[in-house]
Amino acid sequence: MLSPALAVEKGIPVYRTEQNNGEFIFTFPKAYHAGFSHGFNCGEAVNLVTFEWIKYFWEAANYYKSIKHPKKNFYKSVSFPIEWLLIQAVYTLDISFYDEQYIKKLKNEFENILKNESQKLKAIYDRYGKNNLNIYHFQNKQEKYDKHVCYKCGYYTYLSYLFCNTCIKKCCISHLKPCQCFQKPQLYIRFTEEDQIEQKNIIDKYIKKKSK
Repeated sequence: MLSPALAVEKGIPVYRTEQNNGEFIFTFPKAYHAGFSHGFNCGEAVNLVTFEWIKYFWEAANYYKSIKHPKKNFYKSVSFPIEWLLIQAVYTLDISFYDEQYIKKLKNEFENILKNESQKLKAIYDRYGKNNLNIYHFQNKQEKYDKHVCYKCGYYTYLSYLFCNTCIKKCCISHLKPCQCFQKPQLYIRFTEEDQIEQKNIIDKYIKKKSK
């Protein structure tokens, strides 16, 4: 934990507060925070996000990627991948209280993620040839997101990753190679095209339901 005095010396604003019973403290996007408990109390942290905050997520994620140490396995990562959060929102629409406008925003963000993933996969296929790649699908599609982290930039490889059997390194598909080995990497994909169609159909179903 970094001393707040060091941040103050660098001109970084630091704020202090105490949380009492029944109170909520919100930490805004891209803000660093630290805390501790004293006495006989129990604190609980909950991660949440609004659609307006998603752009701040990407700004923070891209910054963290840029400060990954090129040789040492040191990195700062986001709390969770936004891809995971949005897909969880899709699969829990049946127990949600979202209105039609919210679900339409969800659809827009979801489609942006799929489009971005598709473009990256195309670059991988162009590099290696789709028929020449060993492509595998996750055995457990519900596997926790923090099981797979990119060796090169430290971002979670939630949707897919490249893996080298020689040096046992993996990277997200923003990079074309996980390492300098001569062996062709393996490609792992969490959701099939059929899964993505199912996810889109779930969203459309609830948009139609809410519009009635």
